[in-house]
Amino acid sequence: MELVVTGLAIVAAGLGSALAGLACLRLAARPAPAGPGPAAGGEALVYLFRDRTMVDATARALGLLSAGPPGADDWSRFLATFAFRFAQLEQRLSDLRDGDGLELAETASGPAALTLLAERHGGVLRIALDEAGGGAAAAGCERQALQALELELDLLRTVAEDSPVPTWRQQPDGTVVWANRAYLSETQLEFGDAALASWPPRQLFPGLGFETWEEAAPPRRISRKGRDRDRPHWYQLHSRPGDAAKLCFALPIDELVQAEASLRDFIGTLGKTFAQLPIGLAIFDAKRRLVLFNPALIDLTALGAEMLSQRPTLHAFLDALRENQRIPEPRDYKSWRLRIARLEAAAEDGRYKETWTLPTGQTYRVTGQPHPDGAVAFLFEDISSEVSLKRRFRSEIDLGLSVLNAFEQAVAVFDPDGVLVLSNSAYGELWGIAPEIALSRITLGDAFRHWGLPEQHDPLLEEVRSFVLAEGQRCGFCFVLDAPDGGQVHASLRSLPQRATLVEFGRFSPAESMAPGLAPVAAVPLRAQG
Repeated sequence: MELVVTGLAIVAAGLGSALAGLACLRLAARPAPAGPGPAAGGEALVYLFRDRTMVDATARALGLLSAGPPGADDWSRFLATFAFRFAQLEQRLSDLRDGDGLELAETASGPAALTLLAERHGGVLRIALDEAGGGAAAAGCERQALQALELELDLLRTVAEDSPVPTWRQQPDGTVVWANRAYLSETQLEFGDAALASWPPRQLFPGLGFETWEEAAPPRRISRKGRDRDRPHWYQLHSRPGDAAKLCFALPIDELVQAEASLRDFIGTLGKTFAQLPIGLAIFDAKRRLVLFNPALIDLTALGAEMLSQRPTLHAFLDALRENQRIPEPRDYKSWRLRIARLEAAAEDGRYKETWTLPTGQTYRVTGQPHPDGAVAFLFEDISSEVSLKRRFRSEIDLGLSVLNAFEQAVAVFDPDGVLVLSNSAYGELWGIAPEIALSRITLGDAFRHWGLPEQHDPLLEEVRSFVLAEGQRCGFCFVLDAPDGGQVHASLRSLPQRATLVEFGRFSPAESMAPGLAPVAAVPLRAQG
């Protein structure tokens, strides 16, 4: 934005300089009164170039080049001065071979029109500019310099008029003494065609004043009501001092103002959200200084708001956590510093996620997340209740398994899909398996093979499968199996909540042994269960 304003200011300054110089040249170019002396002869305009370096030139030619636009080298200054006067000048001169010649007429016609004659010999390019009028300018002023200034003036006028930035000159009393097309267009849209019926035009920014008119004022924001009157239009005002009026530029910044307002709203919403989060948030910038935290961080770390507001470094922050026993105690100071370095490196890559068991008995889950521009965010979550709940559940499960393993009777539980989900050690000893270390889940078909039941379809398998898979009404029953050690066991099927199935295995005494198979359901019913 500042570059745009600077460029427009340069154009405006150049426009003024061109106008002054043009006036001087026009006065000087008037025919001098006839005198007794001889007429001044016109010196030729000749340039000699080797590659991009000018090796020689006439005095008049040097004068024209020094008055033209600047360039990186001699060749660039020559092209900047004459390229717009001859079509494809650079390309056609570059195409010349040794011994070739070229003649170009200027695109514009008039008494000051030029003809360019070029020839290349021995690596040196000779360029001569022939004037159609053939005479020298009177009073030491060159017609070529006059025409160059006129062309530059036209260019500067075009730039100033076609600039999309409203530009104007304003006197101390508020009178607009000059304005470009963008300013006049905004005035016409704001006040109608009548606003341009007379001069000076109406002010787009009424009441605009400056503390000093002799010096450039710093940029500032100004606004005016738009045509819809619903919301103002915002501009960044830049000004440059002048003799009797300020040169002003008003860069439209509506989108910038809206973006800033949206950003403020977003940051406000984000701040409210962070303030209500139960998770502690700490964001460190690229220099590893704390730039943002929420109230939950104060509660979880027991660090005062004063300390956190001083923007401590990451190392100072972690040292304070260590003093408050809010970080696992390291073995020694060296390992502590090494741990900090690893923590920072892992957080930068988004790989840091640890569970901290604190000396106070609390448990924190700490996560490091990378952010743009090298920033790092740490999230501190108190999971003490979650860990305690998991430990209690694990303890209860272990207790239940211990109770089951204390039973002499073998027990197995199947889910509604026929998968073994629970068994005791007596079950594994009875059938010679270890379900807890099996590489894959044990299905009902696997259990049939463990129990020594035939794989072909028979009433027993169908009855057991139908019961376990909860197909139809579930009525408990028992049956007899041959144990791997040669004895016999009776198996009982019972229904459990959530459509699970409990299978109990008990051994017969020698007097109670009978042939394997389905026990008479009517003779030894367990109970009908839905």
